[in-house]
Amino acid sequence: AGMTLPQAISTSADSNYGALTKYIRKLNIWLSWNTPFPKAWTKFTKLLTRSDLIKRINNIILESFHAGGEIKVTLNSLADDVNLLKQMEFEKKSVMKEQIIIMYAVYFVFVGVIIGLFRILAPILFIQKMGVFSGITVQNAGGELTIEYFKNLFFLMILVESICAGIIAGQISEERLIAGFRHVVIMLSVGVFFFFIFIFPSQLNLDATIYPSRVVAEDNIIINGQVF
Repeated sequence: AGMTLPQAISTSADSNYGALTKYIRKLNIWLSWNTPFPKAWTKFTKLLTRSDLIKRINNIILESFHAGGEIKVTLNSLADDVNLLKQMEFEKKSVMKEQIIIMYAVYFVFVGVIIGLFRILAPILFIQKMGVFSGITVQNAGGELTIEYFKNLFFLMILVESICAGIIAGQISEERLIAGFRHVVIMLSVGVFFFFIFIFPSQLNLDATIYPSRVVAEDNIIINGQVF
């Protein structure tokens, strides 16, 4: 509207800009105290250093203020660039979500393969104690392998896969390794849960007795049992 930047900021301070509102009002207060615009704008930018985009935009506006000329042209150009960047960021997040889903799918397939391998090896190792099973024996250089060896091996495999896949997922989604900590916790929790359900137990037995053994309609019965 032909205003100078300080006048435009004074007018904007009466509007609501969400999370930016309190910072704009601080900027307006500094300008109302006759603080030079470059100094006030620099202080305003330092309050928003968590946003690299705002930091870059503010530096361009400050340079434009020093250079003079049509500030309106600069602001219009910045607005177009910001809209383009936001659109690209949105598309990038959509692609990254698909990659994260693929990472989790691969992880669940990995855990399923581990469980399947254990279910195949467990009976072979059990029957091996009584001799060769269909010509198949499982041994290492130190002698016969036990089921406990494979339990420890599979647990370490799940542990390593959870940490590596979680870190990669964090790097893909937020481009920060530390962001993968959340994914590590999720994958590790799921992996350990399935390990203790399908691999860790040596045996699960259920014994139950019903008294009386023969009942008729509307009779009371007693069921006793134990799981170990």
